[in-house]
Amino acid sequence: CSWNKSALYDAFYQGLCSRLKDILATIDLPKSLDELIDLVIRLDRRYKERQQERIHESRQTTRTLHHWNSPVSVRAKENTYLSNKSSDFPEPMQLGRGGLSKEERERRFKENLCLYCGGSGHRVN
Repeated sequence: CSWNKSALYDAFYQGLCSRLKDILATIDLPKSLDELIDLVIRLDRRYKERQQERIHESRQTTRTLHHWNSPVSVRAKENTYLSNKSSDFPEPMQLGRGGLSKEERERRFKENLCLYCGGSGHRVN
């Protein structure tokens, strides 16, 4: 059975998954089968890369949501510096949040907590 170029092109296109056909519907199709194959391979690779990016982004979002959904007592411990009098902090609209008090810095250091956020499992000096 000998197929002509047009039949091969159509057979290849018809065999593509709907996801790739949907992407191809938004652009001008290449004229040759070889160009179509190259394009589909690039699109499929990029789609898979994007899926991995989404997984990574989802994990980042989950971590962030987990932090904000944690009990208030945990967040309060992480942000002990907020319990200081408001006069200890810079005026609103000044950049930065000011430094830790000497006592808070020593406490975080002794408890092996991050000096930046007060969290455990990592450390920023």
